Amino acid sequence: MNLARNFYDRNNLYDVTDYDGHGTFIVGEIGATMNGKGVNGVCSYATIVPIRIARVKLNDEGEIESAIVNYQDVIDALNYSESIGIKVVNISYFLNENLAISIADSNYTGVVVISAGNDNSDVENIYDYGYKYIKPNWLIVGAVQNDGKKHWQSNYSKKYVHLFAPSQSIRGIAADGTGYTNEGATSMAAPFVTGAAAILLEDNPFLTSEQICQKLMNTVTKDSQFTNYCVSGGILNISAATTSLRTDYRGAYSLGDIDGDGYITETDYILLKRAVLGTFLLNSQQSLAADVNNDQTVDTIDYMLVKRFILGTLYFPPHHI
Repeated sequence: MNLARNFYDRNNLYDVTDYDGHGTFIVGEIGATMNGKGVNGVCSYATIVPIRIARVKLNDEGEIESAIVNYQDVIDALNYSESIGIKVVNISYFLNENLAISIADSNYTGVVVISAGNDNSDVENIYDYGYKYIKPNWLIVGAVQNDGKKHWQSNYSKKYVHLFAPSQSIRGIAADGTGYTNEGATSMAAPFVTGAAAILLEDNPFLTSEQICQKLMNTVTKDSQFTNYCVSGGILNISAATTSLRTDYRGAYSLGDIDGDGYITETDYILLKRAVLGTFLLNSQQSLAADVNNDQTVDTIDYMLVKRFILGTLYFPPHHI
């Protein structure tokens, strides 16, 4: 909370009080602590920094009816997020053109998760939306009903919406911060993907934002009915995403593979440790594989990272960064 900022009202820069409950609900979905009651967040160990960029008005169904947004505030908020090291941002608001331009004009390099919107429309036919500005580190999320079908409100596009996530009668924290309520539609689908990205980052801090986005799309649960609804053709599968990290193919001399056999084993750890101690001379390929954290130096940090990989407490991607 000491990092929280209100860019919508800079006269109250540190006041991020949620007056309508929309943000409170989403925060709970992403990271509510598993305390045996209420709701559990997707990634309960995530650190969440509330940043206000708008004042929203909800309709009787609890959906966003309108919002007041100064798009320079969006740019400033994202630049601030970049400056303090935030790796994933959740924007549960449809991607109109001004919002898209603002996100694109910022210097934010983390994962941007955005809800697809609730017009039950193919966004390729909504010309005032900003989907043409989408970058590889953005994920646009549609909503799935409990019966496995597209949520009746959710927007879709086999070109611009990346994947779908659950969002019908989702239980979450109510506006007062103590009670609970049920909500749905794409605003509540996006936080599942945000939490999933946080899980991947916890285990794999060397993954780029683009790699995280691609991993989440590559591991969806495929469903033929979503072939024409989104790029990936399926629904978020967090278990498959995390599991696949451990089974990625590794070419010879990928990161951590010092002996070039396509695997990271205790042998690689020993060779790397010997190289740091000066009792083993690395060739050029081995040197690239040995610089696990890509700081242009092969040192004790690198062999400890390899050790952690072997123990299953850290993952790094198979290709040299």
